[in-house]
Amino acid sequence: MNDFPIRKWTAKVNGVEISTDNDTQEEHERTLEALKIIVAGQQQSAPVPTTPNTTPSAPVQQWTLNQTLQDYKEEVGYGKKESTWITYQSAFNKFLAEFGGTTPIHLITAEQVTKWRIKVMDGKQSPETTDKDLRALRGLFKWSIKRNRYTLQNPIEQPEITAAQRADMVLRFERKREAFTAGDLAKIIPAIIASERPCGFWIPLLVFLTGARPGEIAEATLNDIKETNDGTLSLLITKAKSPQSRRTIPLPPIIKEIGFLDYLDDVRRLPTKTGCLPIHIFPHLLPSPKNGRWQQPSKDFGALKKKLGFGEGKDCYSFRHTWISMSDRTGMNPNAARQYTGHITESKDAHTGYIQQFSFDELVEQVLPKIDFAKYPGYQLPAIKYTPGQFDQFFKDTEIKQKKRQRDKEMRLQLIKNQKQKEKDDAFFKMRTGRG
Repeated sequence: MNDFPIRKWTAKVNGVEISTDNDTQEEHERTLEALKIIVAGQQQSAPVPTTPNTTPSAPVQQWTLNQTLQDYKEEVGYGKKESTWITYQSAFNKFLAEFGGTTPIHLITAEQVTKWRIKVMDGKQSPETTDKDLRALRGLFKWSIKRNRYTLQNPIEQPEITAAQRADMVLRFERKREAFTAGDLAKIIPAIIASERPCGFWIPLLVFLTGARPGEIAEATLNDIKETNDGTLSLLITKAKSPQSRRTIPLPPIIKEIGFLDYLDDVRRLPTKTGCLPIHIFPHLLPSPKNGRWQQPSKDFGALKKKLGFGEGKDCYSFRHTWISMSDRTGMNPNAARQYTGHITESKDAHTGYIQQFSFDELVEQVLPKIDFAKYPGYQLPAIKYTPGQFDQFFKDTEIKQKKRQRDKEMRLQLIKNQKQKEKDDAFFKMRTGRG
């Protein structure tokens, strides 16, 4: 027994407090044992600090980037447009150039992807392009995670930029287009009139005279062109930039004077595979997944402008810029001009949001009288006259070429089919005879 027994003490350990007061030595010892048990229990139940797992763990079966991309497209591709896959493939090609097709996908980390994105994308391409690229890659890794081919979190992250920074990049990477000057038009209109292709003749002229987008004209069908009781031609634009841009516009009288109806009659006389309408007003143009029927005329116009010495900023869209600039200089009703060119929904002003759209007759009154290129940019359109049958020989030659391409394609497909059948037959023969 102690010479100086403890009468009172207080103990605090890990938030537990026990006090004694005038207890016996035996009670002090029991209390101390209880305290030890409580502290021991707390230590056993305390959580163990963990660190996030950033080390890739290999799945049961390892998949290369090439294998994953191929399987991803086969499984998901049927639900997407071909044009979407063209955009996706552009992103995948950039990714493959950095990481290589034989790299196991599970070894690619978020840190590596972020460094690659900074090197290839951030500040080096438009924000819109970056968004599309990252959306394609994010979908790929999301699919890979579901298929247990990638064992970490999705490594595709959006760059952190402010709205002001994004707006600055949009302006920096925006494709600058300029309106044609009177001197430009004096150089390019004669070359257009001399075109041996109907699309090279009519698309630029129609864009110049209506301000429509080239792709909208390229996609037009015979059924989209109507003539009212008073002789005004109308164009129904259905293949527009957006659903809100779909519209019906009156065509300037000069288009009829040039001979547009004669050209449409020439197209109607062409033989068709089905023998029925609607048929596109440029039936020789084949649609491409990305740019539709505007693909080939765009290349043709690019070659023409280069030949004439036009540089960046001047292309077929410059006719549209010229028309819109003209409408401003001649005092055309700005809201009527927006509707006519398919910009009706682009105004963010709250007041204009309440304006009722113009009727067809109102567009005739508000727009057509104000189309005056002599006032701006100071250009007088020369006398142009389409000759009926002007492109008949072109259509005949094109039909012959297309039939030849179709025959060549069928022959190639048949050769591939024959080769595959031969390989199957050879494999079957080796199996039966035990050779090889």
